[in-house]
Amino acid sequence: MVEKKILVDDLRMQYTGLFDVTELYRLFDELIHERGYVKLEKKSDQFMTKHGRQIYLEIRPVKEFEQDFLSTIKIRIKMNDVKDVVLDVNGAKKQYNQGNLLLIFDGWTTTFYEFAWETKPVFVFLRMLVDKYIYKVSFGKYEGEIINDVHYIYDRVKAHLNLHRYAGDTSHGNKADKTNKDMASADSGAYGVSANPNTENEAIQGSQEHKDNERQEGNKHVAAA
Repeated sequence: MVEKKILVDDLRMQYTGLFDVTELYRLFDELIHERGYVKLEKKSDQFMTKHGRQIYLEIRPVKEFEQDFLSTIKIRIKMNDVKDVVLDVNGAKKQYNQGNLLLIFDGWTTTFYEFAWETKPVFVFLRMLVDKYIYKVSFGKYEGEIINDVHYIYDRVKAHLNLHRYAGDTSHGNKADKTNKDMASADSGAYGVSANPNTENEAIQGSQEHKDNERQEGNKHVAAA
């Protein structure tokens, strides 16, 4: 049995103005890696209209805290009416994108149980005990960290986009650079140190076969019951 618990639901960010699609993608990769997640790309689509490019990207970073306990962050990036523009930045020409952005963040946990608890009344009772006394102590301790991960990525992306409002305005160049550095420094202290992403990647890959076997065993026990 698999149980899903939603921790962050439909956290939205809207932005209209200048940005760089390539830089934005790179930032997401860096932040996901920094927080110890493995990036999975769920869907990617792009097409042209008379108003500009329409781009949709959905990624689902995954992190394994324990053998049967996963965290998933769902990030949907919708870009509408995207056009290319060239601005003069400190005497040099630089290409940007301009358009409307909508980013939607969700976060949840997935817990894998060895047996289908709800098949018999006795299992329902045991499940209640597990939820009350074991799950809260064992897995519940990670929920705050997972919520923190979602908001960390959200805040860093928001700060990145806001810096692009100064593009082409040399009077704000130093301010933008300083704000970016200060934001990164403050975030590292406020959100803590992330786990090793390589270790998490190996753990997820190594335990996937184990989870599949557990589900099969659980189905056999249910069928036998």
